[in-house]
Amino acid sequence: MRIRRGLSDPQQPQTLRDVSISLDNVGGVEKARGNLDAASAAYGESLRIRRGLSDPQQPQTLRDVSVSLERVGWVEEGAREPGCRLRRLWGEFENRSRALGPAAAPDPA
Repeated sequence: MRIRRGLSDPQQPQTLRDVSISLDNVGGVEKARGNLDAASAAYGESLRIRRGLSDPQQPQTLRDVSVSLERVGWVEEGAREPGCRLRRLWGEFENRSRALGPAAAPDPA
């Protein structure tokens, strides 16, 4: 991150966007490690940058803000109820398996 930040230039919005992408990557690694505080900090900083770059005339900048908001939400959801996303995904898997028939249903044991 130190290198990416060192290369950024406030006069060049793309370089700031690059920093926000790197922060998202850091947030993803920290989230995968279970370090929700560090993930939240990285995603939050990315969101601040992206909000600063947002321009209603440039849809990509608005999309970037929406992606950051979603990632902040993932961390908040995980912090409130660890495992809730996993349970939701398992439920989706069970529903799809049932639609395929009894032979494809997961074994509850």
